Amino acid sequence: MTLGSFARVAGLIFCLAGYAMAADEWQPIPRKLPGPGIKLADADRQTIETALHHLEARLPTLPTTADGVDLPADIDVFAKAVRYALINDEFYKPQDVKKATDLLAAAEKRADELSHGQHSWAQQHGVLARGYHSRIDGSAQPYGLEIPAYVDFSKPVPLYVWLHGRGDNATDMHFLAERQR
Repeated sequence: MTLGSFARVAGLIFCLAGYAMAADEWQPIPRKLPGPGIKLADADRQTIETALHHLEARLPTLPTTADGVDLPADIDVFAKAVRYALINDEFYKPQDVKKATDLLAAAEKRADELSHGQHSWAQQHGVLARGYHSRIDGSAQPYGLEIPAYVDFSKPVPLYVWLHGRGDNATDMHFLAERQR
């Protein structure tokens, strides 16, 4: 190794050591998005938690697939959204309590259907929420669909994808509630 090469390597090591020491001192900006929501009344929290626990107890008993489609994910997304809203204080308005209870009621209706071998939402037209279980971590991930009334499910149809960002308070619970309307 030449003296010039040695000097470059030594300089690089010195710089990297300096960056490593600076990295230990660096602290991330304390920030939580979405921000904390309002405090739920104890009775509202208890109502939501009871309904959520009931739904979560049913999830493992549901048939795992129908026609090759992971239909329990269409139910699990509601449970996950409400669970995370409770854990992370993602209730921003008093009306959000109704969003949570409505989502759990919709999930229970789907669970009732699925336990009887039915799944009407899989052939629904209009705006609706669906879900899938991630191959990365197994978590339930929501997505929304808008299926025009004229679509014939027996024929191939085009798929248009609409990608959008999320606002500071646009959590899964709020996303799913919008897809229910």
